[in-house]
Order: sequence, then structure tokens, then C-alpha cells
Amino acid sequence: MIMKKYNEDVSELPFEKRPADTRLISKEINYAIHYAVFAVHGRNIFHFEPEMIEQFRQTDIDEVPVSALSFPYISFYMSFGKQTDLDLWGEGNFVDGAYISVLPDMPLQIILSTIRHDVDYRDRTN
Repeated sequence: MIMKKYNEDVSELPFEKRPADTRLISKEINYAIHYAVFAVHGRNIFHFEPEMIEQFRQTDIDEVPVSALSFPYISFYMSFGKQTDLDLWGEGNFVDGAYISVLPDMPLQIILSTIRHDVDYRDRTN
């Protein structure tokens, strides 16, 4: 539905003003799908306090296969607050959580969420 509308709108633009590629819209659709899976499967959220986050950071999980993990829900969100040392792309997008999806016959999917230090999130439009 989103791509159909996007294509309709883009086709009305002169060729030279059309986007060079569709990577940005593809990312946005991907984010929307992951959020929809989260919403459909109960909007379960786990919030971790700083002390627990520090313990996670001291844990070595490199040797643990994904198949050994057991998840409480098909989809959920892990909230662990702004991680000032995890600035994605060096542009002020600080990791603050992750959407986790474990759908049947699909690989484990993890989508990081970010928060910016220069945005007022009390304004719902942000």
C-alpha cells in the first residue's frame, strides 16, 4: 500500500526531480512493518534500569547460539535508555532500545531504536 502510493506520487514528478533510489522509503517501510509486528503481538515492553544494563554490558554472549535463546513473546521491545556511547552514524542518534521479533520460520530480527539529544520528545510530533 505504501509503495503503491509512493510510486503514484513519484510518477507525477518530472523525471529529474525523482529520487535517485528507493533506499530511504524502503527503510521506512521496514521500520513500519517491525513496529506493526510489535503492535499486533501485544506491545510488550521490558524496561531495564541502569544497573541491569551495566550487568548486560559485562556479559560475554559471543559463544551463545541464537537457537539456545528462549524468548517470552513473538515480538517485544527492550527499553534501556539513552546509551551515550552508542551514537549510530556519529550523527547524534543514540541507541535507547530494540524491537525484537522471533517469527516462525524467520531469523531473529533486531531493530534498534534511537533517541536524539537535540529533539524535544514532549512534543508528540517529534
